[in-house]
Amino acid sequence: MADKSPLARLVGEPEWETLQERRVYARIREKVDAGEGRRAWPLRIGLAVAGVCVTIAGVLLVLHVVYQDGPAREPKVIAKQTSNVVVPPAPLPHMSLTDGSKIYLAAGAKMHVARQDSEAIHLVQQRGEVRYEVKKGLSRSFEVRVDDVRVRVVGTVFTVAATADAVQVTVRRGRVEVDRGGRTFTLGSKEQLKLPRQLRADEVTPKPAVKSPVKERRRVKKKTITRADLQTLLARVDAARRAGDLPRAAALLRDIMRNHRLGARKQALLFTLGKVEQGRKRFTVAAKIFSRCRAANPAGSLVEDALAGEALALSAGGNEARARALAQRYAARYPAGIHLRRLRSLLR
Repeated sequence: MADKSPLARLVGEPEWETLQERRVYARIREKVDAGEGRRAWPLRIGLAVAGVCVTIAGVLLVLHVVYQDGPAREPKVIAKQTSNVVVPPAPLPHMSLTDGSKIYLAAGAKMHVARQDSEAIHLVQQRGEVRYEVKKGLSRSFEVRVDDVRVRVVGTVFTVAATADAVQVTVRRGRVEVDRGGRTFTLGSKEQLKLPRQLRADEVTPKPAVKSPVKERRRVKKKTITRADLQTLLARVDAARRAGDLPRAAALLRDIMRNHRLGARKQALLFTLGKVEQGRKRFTVAAKIFSRCRAANPAGSLVEDALAGEALALSAGGNEARARALAQRYAARYPAGIHLRRLRSLLR
């Protein structure tokens, strides 16, 4: 290194080499700073672009989730909602009777009114399913017939389905009696009975030489009833009659006669049953029971009353010829009989 000049030593100025070195370092620093500034701008731009890209990617991801999952779940919700929708059935065609009862016919059903007046309504059903809503509290008989099957009611809702091979009676509310071939079935609410459509020949007229094992078993099962027990059972019958429940009274009487040996007392029970059936407007059935009552003891004290009751029941049921013949028989046998006044209209 060169020696300092006298002036430089005098004023304390650095030597040239030192000043030159500082200037060179200063210029290098300026260039370095300028270069770093230029390189910072692309970095900042790149970071900004990256941020924008990340934001766009986030938005696209959210839209993808929303539109990808939403339509996939939507049909499931719609299906779940529509699965509980119940379409109401079309109303059945119906007709109203003069007493206010209603008849609803299913598709293909066929029936007609055979009789309709203040005393009785008789309907004949040929095929199909028909629902009957019978108005209560009216003094008339209501009967539906399918071939040889008869359904009698007072006030109830029931359905009769007549197919090619069977007749099915379903009681929705109330009580009905189904009669066929001399047998009577009593059905209550929510009970059902199914019978073959046509009676077989041996059902209509059983062969007399062949004894029915069912009837034989029933005779074996019958037991002798004491007077006290009979009075208890008859008290139930009287209670049902006072309450206006004639179907129950008839059912109780039939149970007593079916399950017990009654001897001479059977005639009195048959006469009571005939009066109950007559009160129910079941005139044909009542006439048959009065006839059985006379046959049970031809010399009994109730024969006169049973003969008059049979004639009046036949007349009310529309069998005028048979009723007139019985009335004439009564007048000939009992010229001073107590029922002549009631039978006078049949003797004209």
